[in-house]
Amino acid sequence: ASEEELEQIRRKAQRVVEVAQQGGDWSAADQEFHLAISRASHNEYMRRLYPIINNAVAEFMLLTAQNLEYIQHMAISDNEAILEFLRRDAPGAREAMGIHMRHMLNALST
Repeated sequence: ASEEELEQIRRKAQRVVEVAQQGGDWSAADQEFHLAISRASHNEYMRRLYPIINNAVAEFMLLTAQNLEYIQHMAISDNEAILEFLRRDAPGAREAMGIHMRHMLNALST
């Protein structure tokens, strides 16, 4: 990712926090954060796969109302880790994203 793309990702992460604090639709803001990462990857496969992943997560979110506060907290925390690694350590960023995906799968399956 370029410095400009990293800055955009940082702004999107901050927006998730702001929307959550205001009681708004933080998951839509979170989707924008992940879309920015997908675009910054410059990976055609991820660009095409992102809408499929995003739709699946959105469907699960609708079905998992009891865990939304926990999922929100986890998503914000994971986003911070992902962003930090994106700035300095690509392998670490991949690992942070993998951890985030495992967190989400576990939270959405309970």
